[in-house]
Amino acid sequence: IVVAEQILAASALEVSKSRPDLFEKIVALTPVGVLYLAGPASPRQEQFFNQMWSNDFAAKGFYQDLVSEQSANFYLSKAYYEADAVTPLRINEITLTAQYEEQTWASVCFVGGKIYRSFADAANGVTVPVSVVYGSDPQAPVTNGQPETIDMFEAIAPQFSYYEISETAN
Repeated sequence: IVVAEQILAASALEVSKSRPDLFEKIVALTPVGVLYLAGPASPRQEQFFNQMWSNDFAAKGFYQDLVSEQSANFYLSKAYYEADAVTPLRINEITLTAQYEEQTWASVCFVGGKIYRSFADAANGVTVPVSVVYGSDPQAPVTNGQPETIDMFEAIAPQFSYYEISETAN
């Protein structure tokens, strides 16, 4: 059983199509890819990725800036539907990752749009059982002020099982 969260849920779906023998079931926790991070990368993201990929020093500097308190606060305020969801604990979770320099390339790939996937594309052709779990109080992620909801995912892939947990956020 593979449990994958948010953007990695679509990646798990993709891998299961080529290697279903590796999966008994997928549990997708608050997947994304309907409105948010549905790809493909923009030309600006492609340019950013190519610049970082060719300059290790710049990429590591970008990562250290990205995981700073000021940057974490800025990006979280853009990602969450409700401002009070940006808490000191969430900011601290990000700033603590500064010590893990090996995360540089995961962040560069994310910001550079290399791991964005449409949920519809990822779900198409999946043959293993999939359960999608979502909170009933969508806070994140949002696109243009609109959060993704479990109903959006169910409309795309009604063959999956869906579970909404009441009084919880995504």
